[in-house]
Amino acid sequence: HAKLDDLCSSYDISNQGNKSDKQVGDIDNFIFNTIINSELSIDKSNIIDLYPNPNNGIFTIKIKRNACVGFTINIVNSLGRTVYSTISECNIKTIDITGKPSGIYLINILFQNKIYRKKFVVR
Repeated sequence: HAKLDDLCSSYDISNQGNKSDKQVGDIDNFIFNTIINSELSIDKSNIIDLYPNPNNGIFTIKIKRNACVGFTINIVNSLGRTVYSTISECNIKTIDITGKPSGIYLINILFQNKIYRKKFVVR
């Protein structure tokens, strides 16, 4: 299993604007490959609520855990490109990816040393 500390130390979201396009592409590929190649599957435990689904690019996610500890959110499109990344401290967050094309997306949440995934649709 991938460890949260290993992933976070390899991906510094705060400095993305200072990276060249090649470096950002390398980071996107690292995260996508790490997430896709992990042993975890789509959120069968139903730890993630995502609503509404389908949506217009604005939606809310809720982690069904009482702990307010940091978790990393990455959203990738159907081509495997990261379209949104953030770190959140609370278990509920509204996300706005309006302006992104309609399609199927995958949200990946790194939380308590596990990766949880959920598919959603933007119309």
